[in-house]
Amino acid sequence: MSAEVTDLLRELETDPSPKEEHACFEPLKALAQRFLERQEAVPAELMAEQIAFLVYATDHGGESAWGLYFGPMMSGLTSSGEPWESPSLRSITPEILTYWSDRARHCMHPVMRARYADLVWEVSKKVDGTRRDVTMARAAIDSYLEACELRRYDHELTRISKAQRALEISLTINDAARIDRARDLLLALDDGTADDEDAGLWGFAVDVLLDPPRDRVPMSVDQVAHVIDGLEARLSRLVAGPPTQFHPMAAEAAATRLAKHYRRVGRAADKVRVLEAYGEVVKAMRSTAPPFLVAHSLELLYDLYQSFEMRPQADALNELLRSIGEESLKDMKSISVDVPLDPEAVEKYFADLLDGSATEVLARIAASFIPERARLEAEMRAIAKEAVLFYSIPRVIKDDDGRTIARVGSLDHDSEGRLVQHIAHHLNVNIPWLHESFARGMESGLITASAIGDFLYASPLYQVKRRSIIEAGPALVHRR
Repeated sequence: MSAEVTDLLRELETDPSPKEEHACFEPLKALAQRFLERQEAVPAELMAEQIAFLVYATDHGGESAWGLYFGPMMSGLTSSGEPWESPSLRSITPEILTYWSDRARHCMHPVMRARYADLVWEVSKKVDGTRRDVTMARAAIDSYLEACELRRYDHELTRISKAQRALEISLTINDAARIDRARDLLLALDDGTADDEDAGLWGFAVDVLLDPPRDRVPMSVDQVAHVIDGLEARLSRLVAGPPTQFHPMAAEAAATRLAKHYRRVGRAADKVRVLEAYGEVVKAMRSTAPPFLVAHSLELLYDLYQSFEMRPQADALNELLRSIGEESLKDMKSISVDVPLDPEAVEKYFADLLDGSATEVLARIAASFIPERARLEAEMRAIAKEAVLFYSIPRVIKDDDGRTIARVGSLDHDSEGRLVQHIAHHLNVNIPWLHESFARGMESGLITASAIGDFLYASPLYQVKRRSIIEAGPALVHRR
């Protein structure tokens, strides 16, 4: 091994400060760059080290593009449409796995050692000519737990995710002693978060150790009671706090976890109790939070009550939802933009649009104002590239009383909904022009009820026997 590589690895291994795995990559990359600047080949072991700390660990849900716990840090398409990724799974050879195995056995730093061992254990599933080595699984578990216990990771959330990874591997190899050790560490980490508002740093013991299908970990009656009592205590403190100006996510996190547990074990009264306690926190927002945020939180509470079979409590929110909806509607601010128009251009537009016979004009109006899906979808996606945040945030649609009547997701998760909303916006913008087109056509005598009837009934979609009913419509509307 190159002396420069050996010196750098020794420096990284002996650094006593907490670190995240990816912190090792930049020094390795800088050393590789120095080799290239000297026009020297980058040593194979340095390439292996860079790959080890460039891969991405899916600590927060799901498998990677490789179908593994590890995956590429970056991926995409070339200008010709070919997929690319960095690092590539093809770059991980049996030789690199052998190198990582040796590093896992001799590396002194538990964070680095866990990465090497877990890579060998996990990626071996995808590399031809290799077999999974259970000693690497054990080394990964022990190194993760050591790094967590000694606080060698820089962030608390990383400690939690790596303890969960250690438990996951322990369950895979059915190692009872290591399962118990990982469980005990997770229980300690769950207890260790003092700030109740840090909802992402507590409550995971329920998710990982109690909730099906992740309930394969042996838990004593006392341990289960300890987890549930801890959540109850957090919920009590959160309920007793002052009204929040924002959605009470911490109270919701505690209440929903407790409600799921109580529903699963058949304690219906306790399920109702904790959710009603959370509901009071939401209702108390009315004294401190903006009306639109209160309305949003009440809608979420309504849906939560429904999902937990609490129909009477959900129905009891209807009047509050109506009144806060009116308040939120009044609180909304109007946004307008002045668009200057050239009078001559406007007159020319209508002159061209209304030129010809009634049939020609009506066909031209239809062709001009019927939305073109392909064009509007391309327009929407072009706008989304510039307004990324706008298209990433879900939207709600309210009626004239401030009640939510529809929800539209982000562009990634609800592309059809976003397109419908974009088309609706396009139609709204064009309504004044459509109205003016008909007004001018009717004023000139070109567009009449009879002309419209002749135009519509040239289509097989309209039945002649119903023409009198349809033509009577305008007169009825006029009398109303």
